[in-house]
Amino acid sequence: MVTSVYAGVFAQGILVLVLGFNRGNWKLLAASTVGFALLIVQVLLGVITITNLLEPIVVTAHLAGATAFLIMMTLTAFLTIHQRIEGGAKETASNSDGTP
Repeated sequence: MVTSVYAGVFAQGILVLVLGFNRGNWKLLAASTVGFALLIVQVLLGVITITNLLEPIVVTAHLAGATAFLIMMTLTAFLTIHQRIEGGAKETASNSDGTP
C-alpha cells in the first residue's frame, strides 16, 4: 500500500513538472500523461481485484496495468535523459564557435 502511494506521488509529480517546464516536448508530455492515466486505471483495477475476491482475469489485468505503468515511467525517464543530453549537445555546439 505504501508503494502505491509513492508511485502515485511520483507519477503526479512527474506530470506536474512536465506540464510546468516541458510543454513543448510532446513526446515527454504524452508519456507522462499516459503514465498518469495508467496509474488511475491501476488503482481502479486494484479496487476491483479486492472486491471480486481475486478473480484470475482481474488479477491478470491488474498485473498488466502495473507492467504498462512501469514501461511508461521508464520511457518518461529515457525521454527526459535524452532531452537533457540533446540540449547539452546543442548548447556545446553553439558555444564552440568561440562566442560566449
